[in-house]
Amino acid sequence: MASPVSSRRVATLVSALVGVLSFVVLRTPGIGYGECENQPVPGTMEILTDYPPTCGLTELKPKEVDDVRVFAYNQKGGWCWSNSGVVYSVKRNEVTLIDVLTDPKQTEKLLQQVDKALPGAKLKTLVLTHCDVDHIGGFQLVQNMVEEVYAAKGCEDAMKAFYQSRMGVKVKLLHHAWRILDNPLTRRAFGGGDTVPRWLAKIAMAPLFDPFAWDKVSSWREISQGKFVTSELQGQRLTINEHVTLITVNVSSHSDHDLVAEVGGVRFVGDILFNGITPLIWSGTIHDALRVADDFGKNWDGFIVPGHGAIQHSFQKPFETSAGYWRNLLKVYEDKGQSEFTVSVLQLLPSVYRKWEDPERTLINLWVHELYENNPGAKVNKLGLIAKYMSHRPL
Repeated sequence: MASPVSSRRVATLVSALVGVLSFVVLRTPGIGYGECENQPVPGTMEILTDYPPTCGLTELKPKEVDDVRVFAYNQKGGWCWSNSGVVYSVKRNEVTLIDVLTDPKQTEKLLQQVDKALPGAKLKTLVLTHCDVDHIGGFQLVQNMVEEVYAAKGCEDAMKAFYQSRMGVKVKLLHHAWRILDNPLTRRAFGGGDTVPRWLAKIAMAPLFDPFAWDKVSSWREISQGKFVTSELQGQRLTINEHVTLITVNVSSHSDHDLVAEVGGVRFVGDILFNGITPLIWSGTIHDALRVADDFGKNWDGFIVPGHGAIQHSFQKPFETSAGYWRNLLKVYEDKGQSEFTVSVLQLLPSVYRKWEDPERTLINLWVHELYENNPGAKVNKLGLIAKYMSHRPL
């Protein structure tokens, strides 16, 4: 039987531990604290003087298109700070929205700005360039407002998988676990290096997700009662609402269901293009991404709104820059052969690509390429690869 002194010591230790854990949890903001205005603008981002990233709606001045106004909702930052588009038909007083944002909080800001710029306009159509979480997280706010949702085939499956994953619960757990572990004492315990060890990498993903209000995302039970994609496109061009042309990307690039929306002199291209941020593929090979970059770099004169980063124009040749990255990365892969890629491979790329935001994402591209080269029918474990990436990324 334990002595009273021993029991008091145990109780004291437990009390102290609870106090430490409470302090660690309470001293930091919860999830969903992020604000676009507080995000840095990567120095490698190419910025048009008249169209800097503003954390809000910017009206573009494309070629003359009667009866239409075109806006981009452009954000600063990298991971998950995505862009959106707004096409307004003056004659019909209707809006076509191109992508929602990462979470309900950010999407609500977008919708408020649309209401302010276009009071009384009806939100008629939603177009999804693809269904990664950072382009659909605010879907619940427009699900029952719009009459129709257009996307490429495969998008709806990805959307349903997101809502069924209960990501908000998982992000909360990651958040609190990382806040407890991310301190000098525990860092010393797991090696004290500049990166986290592999076994902790999944928990170390928390800072990527913390800024967003995943806990406000509707449950699958709630969201499943409404509409999802009402029109799936595959291998085609389709013009909707008189002026908006949807172009499906026929090979995997960023995802296996990418779509481009074109109106007047503006293209909203989703994540087949990043500006100043290392691009990502989650499906297909580097060959596929290179082909898409080459194809979309041709025969276009006008604005290009990437999935992430500042608005661009074709005279800046953004797709040619992207193609150069993929071409060089393919050479790195072929020269190095199949191996365990580490950050050292970045030194094999020209400096212009090493300086992009989040250069370690290049490792994800190599891992995905290797997977699809060896098994074209494979499915990528995104969270697994992000965790692996975190073990190579500086703390």
